[in-house]
Amino acid sequence: MEKTQLTRGSAFLQGERKFLETVLMHIPVGVIIAEAPSGKLILGNKQVERILRQPFLQAAAIGEYGGYKGFHPDGRPYQPEEWPLARSLHGETISGEEIDFLRGDGTHGLMRVSSSPVRDEEGRIIAGVVTLEDISARREAEEALRLSEARFRNLFGQSPVSMQIFSPDGRTVEVNRAWEKLWGLTLEATRGYNVLQDQQLAVKGALPYLRKAFAGEAAEIPAIFYEPAEAVRKGRARWVRGFIYPVKDEGGAIRQVVLMHVDITARVQAEEALRESEERYRIIAETAQDAMVTIDEESRITFSNPVVEKLFGFTSAELQGKSLTLLMPERFRQAHFQAMRDHLATGERHLPWGTVEMPGLHRDGREIPLEISYGEYVKNGKHFFIGIARDITKRKKAEDTIKYQAYHNLLTGLPNRPLLMIHLDRGLAQVRRNGKKLGVAFLDLDRFKSINDTLGHAIGDQLIREVAGRLRAAIGETDTLAHVGADEFVLLLPEVTPDGVPFLIETIMAALRRPFRIDSREVYLTASIGISIFPEDGGNPEALLMNADIAMTHAKEQGRDNYQFFNTALNVRTVERLLFENSLRRTLERGQLVVHYQPLVNIATREITCLEALVRWHHPELGLLHPARFIPLAEEMGFTAAIDEWVLESACRQRKAWGEAGCETLCVTVNLSARQFLHPELPARVSKVLEATGLDPRHLDIEITESTAMKDIDLAVPNLRKLKEMGIKLSIDDFGTGYSSLTYLKRFPIRSLKIDQSFIRDVATDLSDQAIVKAVIVMGHHLRLKIIAEGVETEEQLAFLRSTECDEIQGFLYSEPLPPGKIGELLAAGAP
Repeated sequence: MEKTQLTRGSAFLQGERKFLETVLMHIPVGVIIAEAPSGKLILGNKQVERILRQPFLQAAAIGEYGGYKGFHPDGRPYQPEEWPLARSLHGETISGEEIDFLRGDGTHGLMRVSSSPVRDEEGRIIAGVVTLEDISARREAEEALRLSEARFRNLFGQSPVSMQIFSPDGRTVEVNRAWEKLWGLTLEATRGYNVLQDQQLAVKGALPYLRKAFAGEAAEIPAIFYEPAEAVRKGRARWVRGFIYPVKDEGGAIRQVVLMHVDITARVQAEEALRESEERYRIIAETAQDAMVTIDEESRITFSNPVVEKLFGFTSAELQGKSLTLLMPERFRQAHFQAMRDHLATGERHLPWGTVEMPGLHRDGREIPLEISYGEYVKNGKHFFIGIARDITKRKKAEDTIKYQAYHNLLTGLPNRPLLMIHLDRGLAQVRRNGKKLGVAFLDLDRFKSINDTLGHAIGDQLIREVAGRLRAAIGETDTLAHVGADEFVLLLPEVTPDGVPFLIETIMAALRRPFRIDSREVYLTASIGISIFPEDGGNPEALLMNADIAMTHAKEQGRDNYQFFNTALNVRTVERLLFENSLRRTLERGQLVVHYQPLVNIATREITCLEALVRWHHPELGLLHPARFIPLAEEMGFTAAIDEWVLESACRQRKAWGEAGCETLCVTVNLSARQFLHPELPARVSKVLEATGLDPRHLDIEITESTAMKDIDLAVPNLRKLKEMGIKLSIDDFGTGYSSLTYLKRFPIRSLKIDQSFIRDVATDLSDQAIVKAVIVMGHHLRLKIIAEGVETEEQLAFLRSTECDEIQGFLYSEPLPPGKIGELLAAGAP
């Protein structure tokens, strides 16, 4: 049967071969005919060679399924039985299958393959026909078109010029980001309006130019006041100028109209302001508190106001027509003339435009620190310059004081941590260049707190100053000594040698062991010192300082009064961090977090007014951990939100229970992390917790630090207002340690301020702390805020706070943070 079929098929094809060859030679696609079922090639045309780029006989193996490689979309080659021709020899018809293929010259192409079986009169398959069409060029053209379109979209979308595209009938079809930013509108706001007909988006001044463009002619649009109704409603009316042109097809028909415009509102307004400025200038110059001078192109003074005489000692008559250099030190005069010449020659600003600081020269020869602003105007084709000078002598002194305080410890006058880090960074750069080593020694005084507590802060401060003096005397001229904490010092030792460090450290320790005589007292003191060396122990300032600190801790663990070099085995904090990372996320499910509460006490009545919720981690190996041990790591892990929500819910439930037990007026205070507070859904989350616990919002007080609130004031204010609208009390914690600006106090709907404990610690003896605390209390009361002092530990601190009319206190003087059971006993006793 099969033999008969083959015979018939072969005879049929052989009989038609001449006809087929003639036809195939003129078909623009490749055609291959193979007999069934063997797949033996019977006939093919030259287009196959063109597509496959190899002689036909070499390509003939395609009919036997094995010699040609076509690839699936997944990149693997077809198996012989998967080739479209093979599938058609088994009865399948394939239409337009696109195949990535390998040409004879090794290049890749894309072809469309169609294949179908050929049957005899009885329906038996006698052959298979496959057509091959190279569509590589089409794919390349499509890719080029896609890239071209992407480039256009990118240029159009990112262009700083406002662009708007209209259809031929006047409707907006596209706008770019610059257009949306300029008008405060979106494409949807303009869709449906016809710019040639609808007055809502039509611009009277621009209509003639628009109509001109829609008629086929490009036009430049001069300055016009663009005020479509939609833009006016959004306060976006503008002065603009621009260019509009039609985009035509090959036949000259308009396909689109493109409008480009630039906002010149500021320039128009400036020109208007300039016209009014001369009269204002005259009035301002005569009444200004700053010195004002006008000069011409030759630097001759044409005008000076009365303040000039007061500042420089010259009258206006004496200065008229004189050179401005009369008022500046000689070292600046040549540079001034050169800058004026360069500016007038090139039009570029070579003068110190804007506001600059430079000295002026008084008539008596004194130099005066000035803040100077320059301006320029043109009159009758000539340039004139205006200088405004302000005496900043007091400010410079204040800035020098502030700068000194920012980079020095006020007690010892030594560099503080920020300045140390600058020196350390520079030192590292130096030793990297010369290939030497650098040492960092972290020194902590042993048992200084006991001395300070026993003898008083005044003795303690004097002792610290004496220590600083001995350390200065012991170190070399190139070494840097910094005071980075209450009883902590750091030595920066550039270009150290292995033998030099121990000798210097032992010299320092010996100097500190000698008794200190302070107010007829002999005080004995020792120190523990940790040392890290670059590059072995760290490659940056932070790592070196941290590792020296770790080594110092080890020195204390070894009995104090000794020094230790850092090594990796000492990195206890790293081990602890790994331990925390492995277990911190599971604290909630394991029930390891607990909340302790610390009372806030009314100074006048000695009654507990509120309880602050403070989270603790009951670690199975390390015991009860305070937040400072794990909250920073939780913030890095993004876990603070979960902790915050758990503490909030726990505190609300506990307050609800205390309320049911009779403490109806008591409130509970909860601190929120920056991540939680600045979350847009914060009010909703708090509301959900209040609903779940049944707590009245009036009994909840939420605390945030001022630095947290100021991170994103635009989000902070709405969140605070929503919380207040819910009835929740709001407080600012750690006041005085964040931003210097106080403008937020009038914007935030807060109820109370908590003065940071750093200002309370020495308030009984430190006049600066007393002044700060008094100022905060007076200011807060004027703003109708309740003032709470944190960290109150002594009766002396309490006495001072009572004298300043502070409202409430919080601290160990009354109670440390306690678990709920202990707080319940405290509340039941009716006393703190």
